[in-house]
Amino acid sequence: MAKLLHMPEVSANATHAAIQNWAIKEGETIAVGDCIAEIETEKALVELAAEEEGVLGKILVEAGREVEVGSPIGVLFAKGESNVDIAALLAKAGAQQTAPAPVADEAPVVPAPVAA
Repeated sequence: MAKLLHMPEVSANATHAAIQNWAIKEGETIAVGDCIAEIETEKALVELAAEEEGVLGKILVEAGREVEVGSPIGVLFAKGESNVDIAALLAKAGAQQTAPAPVADEAPVVPAPVAA
């Protein structure tokens, strides 16, 4: 049965982390202990090791993207599994496929009017 891979908390009190690099491509087999991806926080770069075997069925967060800890980052298929409704899996977990976070523009600083 397909399972979501979540962004781990790789350092204490980290609320966000970024996928630096995916070590496995979609469709590749994963064994327990294999490095799936490199995760980067403000303080560390660590390898995300597979906790169970399967196939990386879908990458939900592209390399270079930062997401909240606990967010789905990929989908692990069981060996031989291929027709997985990823949208239904995400809905069941109460998650959505991640979209790029909008970049907030800073409001221009307008000086206060000067009395004459």
